Amino acid sequence: MNEQAQILKEEGNALYKKGNLELAIEKYSQASKRCPDDPVFQSNISAAYFELGRYEPCLQSIDLSLSVANSNIPLQAKLLLRKARCLLMLKRLEDSKQVIEQLVKVCEGNSLPIAEECKSIQKIIEESLLHKEYLLNSEVAHHHLLSLPKYRPASDTAALEYFVIGHDAASSLLSGSFNKRDSLTLGCEHRLMVSQVVPPVSVFFGGVGDGRHTFSTLVDIAEQMKGMKDFSKFSVHFTMIDIKAAAIARNLVILNLVDKLSAIKNKESEEAIKLMAKMQYILLAAVIPSYACDLLQETILEVETTIRANALPPYIYIQQSSVPQILKVLNYWKNVSFTSWQFIENINKKQEEIDRAMNEVKGSKDMLRNMGDRAGFFEEQDTASQIPDSEIEKMGVPGNTIAEKRKLINQLLSSDSAKRFQMNSDNMPVAQESAIYDQLKFMIPPIPLMDAHPVMAKLRTDKINDTDFGALQEHINSDFKANPTFVDEEWVNFVGLSLTGDSPYQAYAGYIGDVVERKPGKNTLFDFMKAYFIKVANALSATKQYIKLEWMVGELCNIAQSLPFDQERLKLNFPITFDRILLSNIPDYTGGTLFVALYIMPILKGVYYSSVKFTVLLNSGRFKDYTEYSKTYTLLPTLDSHGSFLGVKHQLGDIWEQDPRWTSLKLPLPTSQLASYDAVILWLIQMFFFIVLPVERAHTSFRIEFPLNLLSFIELIKRLVAMGYPAHWFSTLLANLLSGEISTSARPPPVYKSKVSKIWVKPFLPDLELAVAVYQPILPFVITSPTRPDLNNLKKYSIKLSKLGPFGPPKSSVLGLRFAPESYTFNLPQSLKQDIEDKYKPECYMMSIFEWDSKSLIATFWCNPKLMNDMIREDWYVTPVRTDNWAPDRSVPLKNGREEKKWKKRPVFRR
Repeated sequence: MNEQAQILKEEGNALYKKGNLELAIEKYSQASKRCPDDPVFQSNISAAYFELGRYEPCLQSIDLSLSVANSNIPLQAKLLLRKARCLLMLKRLEDSKQVIEQLVKVCEGNSLPIAEECKSIQKIIEESLLHKEYLLNSEVAHHHLLSLPKYRPASDTAALEYFVIGHDAASSLLSGSFNKRDSLTLGCEHRLMVSQVVPPVSVFFGGVGDGRHTFSTLVDIAEQMKGMKDFSKFSVHFTMIDIKAAAIARNLVILNLVDKLSAIKNKESEEAIKLMAKMQYILLAAVIPSYACDLLQETILEVETTIRANALPPYIYIQQSSVPQILKVLNYWKNVSFTSWQFIENINKKQEEIDRAMNEVKGSKDMLRNMGDRAGFFEEQDTASQIPDSEIEKMGVPGNTIAEKRKLINQLLSSDSAKRFQMNSDNMPVAQESAIYDQLKFMIPPIPLMDAHPVMAKLRTDKINDTDFGALQEHINSDFKANPTFVDEEWVNFVGLSLTGDSPYQAYAGYIGDVVERKPGKNTLFDFMKAYFIKVANALSATKQYIKLEWMVGELCNIAQSLPFDQERLKLNFPITFDRILLSNIPDYTGGTLFVALYIMPILKGVYYSSVKFTVLLNSGRFKDYTEYSKTYTLLPTLDSHGSFLGVKHQLGDIWEQDPRWTSLKLPLPTSQLASYDAVILWLIQMFFFIVLPVERAHTSFRIEFPLNLLSFIELIKRLVAMGYPAHWFSTLLANLLSGEISTSARPPPVYKSKVSKIWVKPFLPDLELAVAVYQPILPFVITSPTRPDLNNLKKYSIKLSKLGPFGPPKSSVLGLRFAPESYTFNLPQSLKQDIEDKYKPECYMMSIFEWDSKSLIATFWCNPKLMNDMIREDWYVTPVRTDNWAPDRSVPLKNGREEKKWKKRPVFRR
């Protein structure tokens, strides 16, 4: 061996041991150039490439080494085994079979230490080839995946709450990001310039809600178009989804009215003014005058007719699968029979519920409410500097000194949340109207419509007596009606009439956002709404030739995963990745930053200006800062660490400052940005336990849920491979988990880490087997486990459970299913945590992947028939369990279950 080559090899070995694999490859390559006939150098290169997960160059180096390793039998065997493993990581099953057969021949007659491993790999390859058709058919697997729930079910599933008016401040989805030349700091607002983006510009609204952000974005685009000259290739595609068909239907109604307004040239004409006054009622008020209701019913009928006739304006498109659901809502609204007084009484009741819920939350939420009640002190001030010390003490602001309290108030004053509570302080007419609403729960007519309400004229003079009040009640009863778009049929059928308690005078400020500047002055609500409607109508006129507004009803996660396989979408050439994405506060309900990284980042374009924005509304009072919020869902200690473990970057924003924005790093990551094997595997096992055994927590109206089921664990592995981590890390990890035990220092929450020992994970195997079986064709590698589950050996079962007991409010808890003998009385999850450390035979199994219908009381789940039969034979029971306080409900004999079906093999992609 060349002496210099030997030195280079030793330097490479030292770098290899330190984990500096790329530098080690450089040293080995230099050595190989000096001694091309020595197979060791290329063998070492192949080993380094394998550890990096770069399997193609690894194969090349293996072949180069084999070509000169003529008489070195042990080295040949080692190289062939590595080659077989490489090919498995690339899912080249036939090639791996040929290599393993060659290896078997090399091992014959030679006592080699790798002989047993060779047999194990050979068995895995043979088993994989038996199911080759499925293992390599990711399209069929995606169909199966879309048929499975991604979340644990809620205890009550009959309906989802319908929010008519949102709570965040409207903003354009094109603003608030960064560009290449500007540093990123909180408070900077850089717009995405549509003229600089390769068309079509694509924006995605997950949970479009009341459409406020859509209209703000439309206004932004229209403003930008004023500076453009060439529109030949310009286009913007909006994809807007909501799980509630009523939200989409209401947006279509409002959009129809905006379109009508856009057709009126003179926006100051009596026709335009009266139309906008009625639009204000329809948009913001639950109780509206008869003439506004007449316009609303005409519009509902018109929207319904155009949808049925397939005669929507060219700039509007409704996904075909969503059409029946939207039509059902429109038809319901035509026949709503609630009275105005029923609505008013319900609003009063709802406001009392909100007040009680708000009292549960201390700190920042209470502070904002106090700030809102004392908004008059702020007037035109942007800081707390002029607020008297006595008033600061009354606010209940956290802090040891007045200076600390002032600092926190200043932070909140700069946030959108605080501004919403201050909106009346500088505009006395709006404040007077708001006071009337607080007393009477109806919106005072705009001045242009006051001629139709002479009995209400005194409301603007503060000269109203008891006699006037009686006449006012009679007038509301006879001339006002319920706004049908404020109710949703499935929610009404579930809980009865239940309206939002929001005042229109609170709601309007967030709805119009920055589209209209709310300067101090003697402005009425209509003054602001009129300016807003005109801006939106003019924006629609300017952009409708260049935009497509696509509407879809469905669950966000399933839609995001189905986009690349949606034949309707592909045929229409609609986008499957997006420049900007807005999620409202959906991550509050679905798993925070973890949900965003796993299910939303894959549909974000990999360009420097792309970002995902979402708000923290539901649980903002539960976290001291945004780092704690994100750590709660990802277990990652800092926002910066999300880059190495999830491939995402926190751009800007916080709970109280600007809404958080994240972007995806360019994948795969450079090796220097990847975490170590030990760190990644420890974190993954901690996440496994975090998902199967969510941390216990107190129930309140403002709750933290962890609804993601074990499918998200495999999705997390898929994300890590895309980031550039070696696939064999995760193939080995999954093989160890499927064996039922694993050596690790990871522990279930809230401990998370202890000394290294073998941990028993069999209680979670039925869940894991289903997740692995479904994902195996989608994962880019073969799981090297002799016990890898086969989807064909899993069946779907259903069982009728007892009616759940008092689990709290309908939306308060998500569930798990426990399978155990009737005698199992141990407290969860403490007993499970004890079992997995003591390695006892599992006395129960826990499932997170299942469906539950609270109306029919039917739970459906997937299980290996052999395990199912064993549990039935041993008289096991199934029990629904809350996953916040782990309280079990009534148990039902598992023998009462029935087999439903096996898996379908034909891919049919539906939402």
